[in-house]
This record gives sequence, structure tokens and C-alpha cells, in this order.
Amino acid sequence: MQNQELSWLLFRVMMTAVLGAGAYYIGKRLSAFSDLPSYRWSVWLALAGFLAIQFAAPMLYRQNDPSVLSTRTQYLLWTAYGALGFFAILAISLLLFDIVWLGLHGYARVREALGFVDTPADQNRRGFLAAMIPMAAVGGSALASSVGVTQARLTPKVRETQVPVAGLHPDLDGLTIAQISDLHVGQTINKAFVEQVVEATLGTKPDLIALTGDFVDGFVPVLKEWTSPLSRLQAPLGVVYSPGNHECYWGLEEWLGEFRNLGANVLHNQHTVISRGGARLLVTGLADHQAPRMGMPGPDILKALEGAPAHDFHLLLTHQPKGYQEADRARDLHPVHLQLSGHTHAGQFYPVAFFHPLIHRYWRGLNRHDERTWVYVHSGTGYWGPPNRFGVPSEIALLRLKKV
Repeated sequence: MQNQELSWLLFRVMMTAVLGAGAYYIGKRLSAFSDLPSYRWSVWLALAGFLAIQFAAPMLYRQNDPSVLSTRTQYLLWTAYGALGFFAILAISLLLFDIVWLGLHGYARVREALGFVDTPADQNRRGFLAAMIPMAAVGGSALASSVGVTQARLTPKVRETQVPVAGLHPDLDGLTIAQISDLHVGQTINKAFVEQVVEATLGTKPDLIALTGDFVDGFVPVLKEWTSPLSRLQAPLGVVYSPGNHECYWGLEEWLGEFRNLGANVLHNQHTVISRGGARLLVTGLADHQAPRMGMPGPDILKALEGAPAHDFHLLLTHQPKGYQEADRARDLHPVHLQLSGHTHAGQFYPVAFFHPLIHRYWRGLNRHDERTWVYVHSGTGYWGPPNRFGVPSEIALLRLKKV
């Protein structure tokens, strides 16, 4: 627990420092719009208040007491995380504007060096546009944030994907797997939202339900009631679960026990075998890659597969897409046919999502890893931090195995 609390505090300090740098950049850009002292003071005071609430709200929420879900705290969290979404869009928008502006300015300097002189009217227009860019960014960010909040609160849509598998056992042809990932119950995602997700998932009538981590942001005593609807998840082949990094932040062992109480088959560096007709489905679930930072076991597919019998299909649950590295380790022993992951949220909202292809090899949807292995990266059923899904809808994935 001490490792968890220390990691949490260091994370908050780091995040506040990053946000502080972003706030300084935004402040410099917005304060240049006007020379009025009252306007500039307002900008800097607003940014100072933003930083204070970003540090205070998560720290106040990190309690092992259900009273943390009081209406007053909920208002505070909605204010903090709603502002964070607006702040992120604004900072990135200003940065992109400035990059374009610098490019155009460099182009103008080249023209001047070549003897092409701009007219005074062009210079005046350039100055006017430079002054208006910050205000345009503020307005656009406010609009994008409003749309993003609305999209985030909608019931996630079912996204169907067909997974072609060469030589698939006939009894597994057409098998459906409903995947829920990154639900992030707590803070601004409550019991009512969980109930909507459960209803939508059951409506797909899947053969198997896979839960791939980051289901909670809070301790078990706090969120026990809000996660209780997950006990209604049922499928002919059962419900399998492997944890994500956020379970590690909020008491991993307690949450593993709670998911067992909710009726899930918890796979934490473990495997299980499920029969369907004459076919055997091997399901392996791994620990999260960030667990070792908090003194917990990391992913170990060789340990998870100890004693695994012969089978017809291997399904791997690993929260982070880079779990394919573990799948590669098992290629000669028990090769993986389909890996189910989450974690990326597919960027969660634009313009943040522009950068995810640069960070993750696989960041969204179905990806061919090698001649045998598919990697499906879930876009997230909920959201983390900002209640924002601008341009990146949440999902409940329904994957259908197809013999080819």
C-alpha cells in the first residue's frame, strides 16, 4: 500500500508540474490579447484556480470512505475534470496554431529575403490575425468541450468486428465475444452509467464476455455499490476478467476479490479452458505492465500458461496493447490467435487523439500482428479524467470469430 500511495503522490506532483507548464504557455498567449491589467490578472487568476483544483480534487477523492461520493464532491470533480478537458484542447489548439503561424512567418521571411516585400495592408492583417488566434482557440475549445461532454455521457455503441481465423475449429465458427474495457467507474462515472453498459452488453447476446481492465477509479468500499450492476453480466461461456493499471492504483488484491464476488473468472497471470461443443478455448489473462512500479507482479505469460492443455484457439487478455510482446514469448508454446486490449481509449478526444499513433504500435481496432495473431484494441467504454469523447466515441466491442 505504501508503494501505491507514494506512486500516486508522485503522479499527482508530476501531473501538476506538466499542467503548470501548460498553464504558463496558455497564460502568455492569452494575456498578449490585451494590455488591460484587469484582463491579464483575470487570465492568470483563472489559471491559478485551475491548477489548484486539479491538484486538490483528486487528492480529496482518494479516500476509503463512501462519503467521498457526496453531491458536493461530485460537483467538485465535474468542475475539475470538465475544466481539464477544455484546458487540454485549448493548449494543443494554441500549440498547433503557433506551429502553423511560425511556418507562415518563416515563409514570409523567405519571401522578403528573395525581394518580395509585403504591403502595409498585409502586415496589418497579419497583426490582426495574430491577435485573434487566442480568442478563436478559446471559442473553438469551449465548443469542442461541450460536444465532447455530451458524447461521453451517451450509452456506448456496440461496435461489431469480424475476426477471420484460418483453420478455425467448426464449433468456434461464429463465436461472439463482447469486450468491455476502460469503464473507469468512479469520479464522474456512476452506477446509472454502469447499468446502461450492462444492458447494452447483454443485448448483444454474446457467447463470452471479456473484461480487460481499468474498470475502477476508487477503492472497493467506495465503489462497491456503483460496480454492483456488473454482477448481472452473464454469457453461456462465462465472464473472464484481467486487471489494468488503474486497479493497481486503487488496491489490486481487493479489486480482484471483488470481481470474483461479481461472478467473473479472474485471470491474473492465469489461464482457463472453456469448452464449446468439441472445441477447447484457452483464455489467458495477464497482470498489468505498470504493476511492478508498485511492487506487484508484472505480466508473465509463461507462468500463466503453466499446465495449459492442448486447445483449438488461444484468447489473450492483456490490458495494454504492448502485451503482444508477451504473446510473442508464447509463440512456440501456445501461440495466441486473438489478443484483446484497451488502455489507449483511442486517444479519447481530439486533438489529443492525433498523437496516439505516435505512441502506440496498435492503438485502435483490429490489427494483424503476425501470420497467426490478431490484436484488437478497444476504444474504451468509459473515459478517464476529462468527461470528453470529442470525435472518438466510446464502445462495447463485439468480436465474431470467422473461419476462413
